[in-house]
Amino acid sequence: MSRIAGPYHIYRRPDTKRYQLTIYPVSGLPVEVCAKWESKSFANLPPELAQYREPRTKAAAQAGAMLLIDYLRRQLSPVPAHSVAETVAANSGKLSGKGFIQYLLDFWRADSPYARKKAKVDGEALSVAYIADNRRNIETYVKTYQGFRGLSLGALTAGAIEDWKLWVIETRGLSGRRVNAVISAMRVPIRYAVRRQELSADPFASVDKVRERLRERGVLTNDEVEALIHAPIKSGRDRLAVLLAALCGMRRGEVRGLRWEDIGDGIIRIQHNWIDLEGDKQPKRGSERIVPIPRVVADALGKLGGSTGFVFPGVGNAPIGAGWFWDAFRRAMSAIGIDEAQIKARHLTYHGLRHAYITLGRMAGISDLEIQALAGHKSWRMMERYSHVPQVIDYSAARDKLERAIATG
Repeated sequence: MSRIAGPYHIYRRPDTKRYQLTIYPVSGLPVEVCAKWESKSFANLPPELAQYREPRTKAAAQAGAMLLIDYLRRQLSPVPAHSVAETVAANSGKLSGKGFIQYLLDFWRADSPYARKKAKVDGEALSVAYIADNRRNIETYVKTYQGFRGLSLGALTAGAIEDWKLWVIETRGLSGRRVNAVISAMRVPIRYAVRRQELSADPFASVDKVRERLRERGVLTNDEVEALIHAPIKSGRDRLAVLLAALCGMRRGEVRGLRWEDIGDGIIRIQHNWIDLEGDKQPKRGSERIVPIPRVVADALGKLGGSTGFVFPGVGNAPIGAGWFWDAFRRAMSAIGIDEAQIKARHLTYHGLRHAYITLGRMAGISDLEIQALAGHKSWRMMERYSHVPQVIDYSAARDKLERAIATG
């Protein structure tokens, strides 16, 4: 007789694609009880275990088998039997029996306990776009996976997640970066529950990220920046939009949120960041800052001649739409001889103009600390360490260095 390896055996019937279950005496159950569970379908589970009646993955079937054995033991025990929910709560935390997908969807809501905690306790409110992106990832790439349907939080395993990774790459064609974003949308809620001791273990602890093929962002050469400065760009708004990114290091949201009241005395006070669905916010990661205005940018501002309100006004009380900047960027590139095919091949983007600004600043002799402060492009640790830098920058000297770099190409 072959050796029995464990308390149960499960296999999937090829005709129905449903799992069958056999319980062995090594489970600690009487022989007569085990005999009743030879080649039993999971469809015959008691009502208390209804969520495991049609497990879609082997991991879910294994979890259902162990809970069934525990259930049968309690039925035979003189100690009053507890409900499955109580058993799960005792062993794995009170959320163990909650549906995995529903938990994720409930988590990624603007009014969820986690979102309220981030805003009111941590003082780091989640953006509407961030919540929406994570929820969309769950709806599109997690909810549609057959292996997760009907799965409870307590039954989620690292193996199930690894199976999902393979499925989403092979059948949905996701890039490594997108897969990792979806993993994050699942991992954050699970780890939040573990920290709250509502789950006993984190199945993502042994799940690695997918290797990403990082695509280096394209950057204009110094000659191309020089050409951009002198390019015959017909639209004054187009010209100003690209110059604010290339010569002032401003992000798109910061340019959209720019007010005329923020400009004066040869500097721009960057203190607004306009985000769709959210409106006016602080600059990314608290990067409020002051940047000097080179003369060519000052000339472009002067030609628009505004005094109050948005420098790039849109409809109603909002600035111009985000999509406009991509069109303005393409028109500006065309003016210096870079066509659509080259933009795509070189991965040139409007945001990439900030990289040109950083490169130009370094060539001008501005220190890395000053460049980091001027661009607002630093980690929070750097921000803590060098928080005094914006207060000691000589903005006139920085502007003169940029002017010399621009003039010499």
